[in-house]
Amino acid sequence: MNAGEIRVLIASTEKGGTGLNFQRRLKAVHHLDVPWKPSDIIQRNGRIVRQGNIYKKVQVFHYITTGSFDNYLWQIQETKLKYITQIMTSRNPVRAAEDIDEQTMTASDFKAIATGNPYLKLKMELDNEYELLVNRRKAWERSYHDSVRRMDNAKQNLKLIDIRLERIREDKVTAKANRLEPVLDEDGKVVNDGFEMTFSNGKTFTKRDAAGNQLHFDMQMNVSPERKLVTLATYRGFTLKMQTMEKPYKMGTILKLSIVGANSYPINVDFASPLGTIQKINNVIAGLTKKEQSMLEDKENYQIVLKRGLVDDTFSDQARLDYVEAKRAVICPLVENEETTTEEIEKAIAEFEKNYEGEIVAQETVTSVERY
Repeated sequence: MNAGEIRVLIASTEKGGTGLNFQRRLKAVHHLDVPWKPSDIIQRNGRIVRQGNIYKKVQVFHYITTGSFDNYLWQIQETKLKYITQIMTSRNPVRAAEDIDEQTMTASDFKAIATGNPYLKLKMELDNEYELLVNRRKAWERSYHDSVRRMDNAKQNLKLIDIRLERIREDKVTAKANRLEPVLDEDGKVVNDGFEMTFSNGKTFTKRDAAGNQLHFDMQMNVSPERKLVTLATYRGFTLKMQTMEKPYKMGTILKLSIVGANSYPINVDFASPLGTIQKINNVIAGLTKKEQSMLEDKENYQIVLKRGLVDDTFSDQARLDYVEAKRAVICPLVENEETTTEEIEKAIAEFEKNYEGEIVAQETVTSVERY
């Protein structure tokens, strides 16, 4: 075959399928029967439509007899292709619901020819378009409701952000007024770095590790039958507060401590290091400017959401969906009734087009039954 000495090859799918490479000079493939599996058609065409063929274009022929058993076989091909396509392709939710793709439509083409009823193809196209439009509408509804939620959230959060920004700025003033000032002795040497934490029992610590140990102890002992917010200490103009525990502290538990000024700033305490806990508190106070900037960015993002507004409050393809749905209601019962003639179907379609009261929106690419 590749040398050109043999001009015609007649073979079954099994004998002329996988493993044979004779594509070099093949110009056309002729399907004399309808196989049971879609993969058989792919396997046959794969003998000629493949790398190494000297022809840039090849021909694929299918021979169909109207009113024959071919109708039943192409029905099997069509059904199998629907399932295979949807299982094997990764598509988004809208496209995953499509009932017909290019290969499936090829099977339906042949089925329509075999039955002698060209309107079977038209029915299937309408079914496919209807499902696609319904899913598009669902996607639009989700998008619209999401945009409504985003707008509502943006409005609510903008109000909260303005309040929190004002409070953060108050806390920045407090932090600046109570910043750590080193204490010097008579010789100018640093006695301590100005650290001072006062606890609810009146004790004041100027050593970080001692203050951290006391804070850890008070947190672990903060048990009460009633849940309430308790002030454990004051530091740099802020109060350190914690909700009481109903049960005694269990080793390894992480507790939440709130640094409260005009705003409240929670941190998690794992009790791994007393100095580490004090550093976490200092990091929160030192990071107020950064937190303010982050909130300003959030505010800008919410303002952008409001500026964009809602997505279109009407489904753009609604007129087309109404038209397709109404047309299906006319065509489907007629096509499914084997006793209905093509003349009757054609007359019903013409009557429908004449009397349809809604807006008739043409599809961008209109598929006609004239080829049949």
